[in-house]
Amino acid sequence: MKQKLSFKELYAKFLAGTITPNEEAELWTEFMQQSENAELENTILQELRKSPPIGWEDQEKVREALNRVENKIFSTPIKREQKKSLSFKWLQIAATILLALSISIYFVINNDKVNSKDSLTATTSNEDIPPAVKRASVVLSNGTTLELDEAEEGIVIAEDVHYRDGRKALKNPVKQEVTIQTPRGGTYQVTLSDGTRVWLNAESKIVYNPSSPLGNRTLYLEGEAYLEVQKDTENPFIVNTKNQSIQVLGTKFNVSAYPEDIRTVTTLVDGLVDVYSALNDEESQLFKDPEKQAINCVRLYPGEQSQLINNVIDKRSVDVSTYIAWKQGLITFKNDQLEHVIKKIERWYDVEFEVKNWPENMTIDGEVPSDIKLSGILKVLELYTNKKLKIIERRVIEVN
Repeated sequence: MKQKLSFKELYAKFLAGTITPNEEAELWTEFMQQSENAELENTILQELRKSPPIGWEDQEKVREALNRVENKIFSTPIKREQKKSLSFKWLQIAATILLALSISIYFVINNDKVNSKDSLTATTSNEDIPPAVKRASVVLSNGTTLELDEAEEGIVIAEDVHYRDGRKALKNPVKQEVTIQTPRGGTYQVTLSDGTRVWLNAESKIVYNPSSPLGNRTLYLEGEAYLEVQKDTENPFIVNTKNQSIQVLGTKFNVSAYPEDIRTVTTLVDGLVDVYSALNDEESQLFKDPEKQAINCVRLYPGEQSQLINNVIDKRSVDVSTYIAWKQGLITFKNDQLEHVIKKIERWYDVEFEVKNWPENMTIDGEVPSDIKLSGILKVLELYTNKKLKIIERRVIEVN
């Protein structure tokens, strides 16, 4: 008598596309009888752990397998309530699979890729942390602070401060400098008085004076923002950061200028911009003639990116979609050092990592949906760093 295959063995054949119709029916039966998906989820991650990174052809096989099971759920003649429960459960499992597939992590040690064969032993507590939401505040120069409505689509800073649906956020006209800031775990969209639109990423702020003749085409940025600048050939728009100034007429671009980062990165999507490095912090703020006060300058064309490090600007051609993906609902990593990845996660989820001795010289390529809870990201980190991570309140710690 032929020995019955285990659930894990059936799954492995299913993943490889070598499962027979009878074996697939057996796997499907076991899946339908499960009340929890922990066994399947752990089996999936263990299989993926054995040979990272997964090639695109293998990814396509898995995606096709996911589609087959999803189609089977909706075509199986079972009760509506049971089908609804199974559909929800399968969506959870599919999300876990695709999360693991969407990141390719490379260990680069002495220029050799090292694939670890250790089994996955993910450890997370019952706590979990949701991703960033629409959250920001407006701070006036007189100290008045307004927490913005998370249910609104965005804010408009003009003669007054109102939401995009027209509802006023502040009763009185604005005749002073305004700071719009997002906390860790918060994003928000801002429309300026000239029609320019600004998307603020987590832990970012802009300083803007809508009543100033110069200020209504000038802002100061700290953190990360994507801008779609309203065209005005007579009045160039200026974006100042701690140590650079960007001069534009009408364009779409992304700027990352977090104080703790060693580089300021400007990525041009459309139009034309000139990027100037400033002589010092004071000169980089609101200067009218950046060409007279700049150390050097580069002109960016669509598809190009400048990086400013120690007042030296370099530019290169890039895939701009990687650098604006956060605005479109993705967290992306482009050959990022693990340290930089951790910073992104801390900002997006408003957490602190209290973990030491990460793998050295580890870089990450890939992307994950930005609506994934923190536990999903931690599973991927556990998968490739051989560390057991646990969420305690707003901290991520390593456990033995």
